[in-house]
Amino acid sequence: MIPTSLVIDTIVALKKNDSQLIDENIKKIIWIVEKKWQVKLLDKLKKAYSNYNIDKPNNNTFTMQNFSAKNNNLLQRRVSTVNLSKIILSDTNKNIVDEFITSYTKRAIFREHGIASENKILLYGPPGTWKTLFAYTLAGELNLPILHVNLANLISSYLWETWKNIRSIFEEALKENCILFIDEFDAIAKKRDDNQELWELKRVVTVLLQNIDSFTNDNILIAATNHDQLLDEAIWRRFDYQLNIDTLDNKSIEKLLKMYLNWMKEKIDFEILVILSNGLSWSLIKQVINKWLRSYILDNKKLNINLYLIESFIFWNNFFKNLDFKNDDDKKKYKEIILKLREYNWKFYTYKKLEELTNIPDSTLNHYFNS
Repeated sequence: MIPTSLVIDTIVALKKNDSQLIDENIKKIIWIVEKKWQVKLLDKLKKAYSNYNIDKPNNNTFTMQNFSAKNNNLLQRRVSTVNLSKIILSDTNKNIVDEFITSYTKRAIFREHGIASENKILLYGPPGTWKTLFAYTLAGELNLPILHVNLANLISSYLWETWKNIRSIFEEALKENCILFIDEFDAIAKKRDDNQELWELKRVVTVLLQNIDSFTNDNILIAATNHDQLLDEAIWRRFDYQLNIDTLDNKSIEKLLKMYLNWMKEKIDFEILVILSNGLSWSLIKQVINKWLRSYILDNKKLNINLYLIESFIFWNNFFKNLDFKNDDDKKKYKEIILKLREYNWKFYTYKKLEELTNIPDSTLNHYFNS
């Protein structure tokens, strides 16, 4: 079942005409449906999404530039000013990115020694884990324009047209030093061992592989997918680096929270927030913080700032719903959070109020914490 909060958030985004949030939420819905193996619904959603062309909003970070009318329906040329300080990467991925940047910037030296530099990155992981932002970050870090493929126009009902479009985007990218970015990569790089697929569809992957092989080292190819299990095996071999941009670990979550909240004058309880954020993606954590900030301002900052944040993450992450009060380890988590809430404001967080949060009878909580 699709979470009610996600549906409501999408409706609000539609009313505000927030195309970026709409796009993110649609991808989350598709991802949830796929995980539940609702094949028929998944097929309908993917077809509807592929026909729905969303242009990401332009701001001070991503700047649109004029592009040739001939290819404007396939590619959007953008300039990014984002750098690596704006995203949180695991230590492993950070080392990989540093190695990739060094390889690309030193490519002329490698070329003198007959060594090819590495210029292809495949990003995979669940929705909301900043794969798209990563591509724009690398563009900003290397001071390269990014050519963002318009997948809705790339894929045609006439397969020969799709082959032609794939060749066109690679040919256009080779006209300058740039990053070619293909999101939703599984749409054109699907496994060819699926007997249900038509031969013509398998030919799309073959054409794609040929163009990847001919891509020069002065340019960078970044592809991203939420469905790495669908990719053809030959695709994986074409990419020098494969980065699993998964949900954040505790260390990365703490860095992210501090990046968004260190400007606050009040002392933030990051230790508790990390526990409550566990399992959430970067985009969801950002959404929770934005929702919290709006509520906090509208309430004229009457409550302790930590209380607002803690409640926001409890509700958004269904924190207590995912715990078993009878399990000793989970019970420790209950105790840690509930004691913290009581410590902040015991008059507000009565056992009746805590019953609303935990769905555990107030008498049970009272007995547990006072016995």
